[in-house]
Amino acid sequence: MGTVDGMIAVARSLLGTGENPPESNHNKITKWYGHDAPWCDMAISYEAAHSDNLRAVCGKFAWTVEHAKAFQRAGRWHYGLGGARRGDVVFFDWTGTRKINNIDHVGLIEAVHSDGTITTLEGNTGKIGGGQFLRRKRT
Repeated sequence: MGTVDGMIAVARSLLGTGENPPESNHNKITKWYGHDAPWCDMAISYEAAHSDNLRAVCGKFAWTVEHAKAFQRAGRWHYGLGGARRGDVVFFDWTGTRKINNIDHVGLIEAVHSDGTITTLEGNTGKIGGGQFLRRKRT
């Protein structure tokens, strides 16, 4: 089994990764996964696989909804940031419905801050010329 530090190190090594050609969903992550599609969850799988953490993140996924359901089935699902820790996988529902079936995006928590925000490492975010792998501050 890998470590949180190992997974975060792999994620950090992806910072700045984009799509080539732009807006194609094609990059080294989707090439590794074997499918050109929205790749935020493929990035989580890539980070986990390249740090011996696939089991820790409930396996290899490309679809955020199914991945969140895997965490739920494993008894490792909760809503909100209460109890969130560095290295946790965090899912986002931009509409705020708090329904797993409405999850849109996923990232890896790099840091939890005392002001109630988190710093995440996320694939397929920042749509300038297609998705990129970026560090984000989220509430």
